[in-house]
Amino acid sequence: FLPVTAEYTRDHKMHAEWGEITAAQAARINAARAKGGRIVAVGTTSLRLLESAADEDGAVHAFEDETSIFITPGFRFRVVD
Repeated sequence: FLPVTAEYTRDHKMHAEWGEITAAQAARINAARAKGGRIVAVGTTSLRLLESAADEDGAVHAFEDETSIFITPGFRFRVVD
């Protein structure tokens, strides 16, 4: 994790991390949410991957790529509770 050195977070370039969520894992996450379960990410990498794999409605899809999202105040979480 790179420390934020910019005065404003909007000026900080967030580093990218690579990860994968398989179709089977995405299906398990979506099934848990459909049953009212909570999705809890343990660590920033898993949180960023889950949010990058989600569509606007919060459904998780298979994902294999880099994520460089930067979670700051006001971020609208789609998957993680």
